[in-house]
This record gives sequence, C-alpha cells and structure tokens, in this order.
Amino acid sequence: MIAKQDSIKSQSEWWNALDKNWEEIKTIIYHFLPVNEKRNFHNEDDSLTMAEVIEQLKQNKQAELAIYLNETWAVAPDNPEIHEFPKWLTLCELCSESHYLYEEEHEKS
Repeated sequence: MIAKQDSIKSQSEWWNALDKNWEEIKTIIYHFLPVNEKRNFHNEDDSLTMAEVIEQLKQNKQAELAIYLNETWAVAPDNPEIHEFPKWLTLCELCSESHYLYEEEHEKS
C-alpha cells in the first residue's frame, strides 16, 4: 500500500504510483480480466486484445486506463485472500484516487 504520507494527491502522482508498481498491478489485471479477448475501445482497431489496449493506454497516459483498474477491482473476489496479491492495496488506492486523472494539474501553493 502507498504510505499515508505518500498518498496520491495529483494526476502526476497517480501516474508515478502506477509506473512504480506497474508489473505487479498488471499481473493482477491479467489474472482477473479476459485480457486475450479482442476489444474495440473508442473506435480503435478492433483487432487489438484487451492487453494491447491496456498497454497503449498506459503508454499514452490516458485516463481511460482507470476503467480497467476499476473493472479488476470490481470482479475480484471479496475475500481475505485477495490481499495476498502484491500491490493489491496500491491498485485499490489507484482506483479510489482515479478522479485525479480527470482534473487539471494545479500548482500547489
């Protein structure tokens, strides 16, 4: 989990947390979502798999990536074993704080 003093407070912090923990978070996503299925996302090439779409969204830092994180959170079982996945709590925090992806970056005063 992201330490309290390091909690996400901006769009750039959200992306930094995702980048720092991407391999573990990607493992969780790939465990729960049908990433090998073809997925037409916003009229993009319908020959792409969900995994390819996810990678493109991450690479291009598109807010729509949060849809897949939230979908993962929603379909994962609600039981104590889920916390055995490394970075599960980080994924949950990214979901909870995904609203920052839709806000303009503001300089802190």
